[in-house]
Amino acid sequence: MLELATNQPTAQITRLRQLLTTLGRDLDAAHLDAETGEQIGRTLYTVQQTLTELGETVEALECAAVF
Repeated sequence: MLELATNQPTAQITRLRQLLTTLGRDLDAAHLDAETGEQIGRTLYTVQQTLTELGETVEALECAAVF
């Protein structure tokens, strides 16, 4: 049961990363003005970093649950 609970957040994190990658490509294709593009880029980077940290936390919880 715990394995199921921890796998779901991991799958959601992976899906969010995929969506961010697609969003980044779409924004690149939109040819936004430089300032707007930079702001969006910084926001996407922050979100990706947060997802990475969240993924690491989930992995740590999975490891802790094994013991």
